[in-house]
Amino acid sequence: MGGGSGGSTMSEKKRRLPLTVKERRAIHVWAKALKEKLIALVIRRDSQGGDR
Repeated sequence: MGGGSGGSTMSEKKRRLPLTVKERRAIHVWAKALKEKLIALVIRRDSQGGDR
């Protein structure tokens, strides 16, 4: 059953491909924040030296 719904979601995604400028900017900002958070996490772990 899940496969059929998956196909429908794919077509929905394809139909909604043209994002608005606001959506694109929001995604860009979100991705940038996520990347920065990840880098900060890695740096913190390296500086701690795995003391846990």
